[in-house]
Amino acid sequence: MLESSNGSLVTAEHGDGPSEKNPTNITLGNERGQELMAQSIFEQTSEQLADTAHKASRAASAAADALEDGVAAARRAAKQGGYAAEELLEDTRRSVQKRPIQVVAATFAVGVAAGTAIGWMMKRTHFCCKPNVRENL
Repeated sequence: MLESSNGSLVTAEHGDGPSEKNPTNITLGNERGQELMAQSIFEQTSEQLADTAHKASRAASAAADALEDGVAAARRAAKQGGYAAEELLEDTRRSVQKRPIQVVAATFAVGVAAGTAIGWMMKRTHFCCKPNVRENL
């Protein structure tokens, strides 16, 4: 029997063993011997376990819903990307059929510009990597 800070008396009753049906009880009473609270530790633990299991179930359900939403969004994005690529290909075919000379000229211009840019970068890299070449200039 212990006395708490507010003047209440705390008693603990233990059963004979783990196989006994009567669990350990904690009783909180006042100085007159009146019981204020009596609750089984096992009942308290089972309530906490049930509450924790319920919260875990809700969290798992929320995670599953979020995963399903993510998969659905990824599928929609993939479909839209496929439709956009298909539309671009059709637009390009129509453009080539309507103006074949302009398309060939534009393709040639882009090729020359890309080749010039790549050649210029290769030339700069060649000079930068060999220190003796700069001295000869």
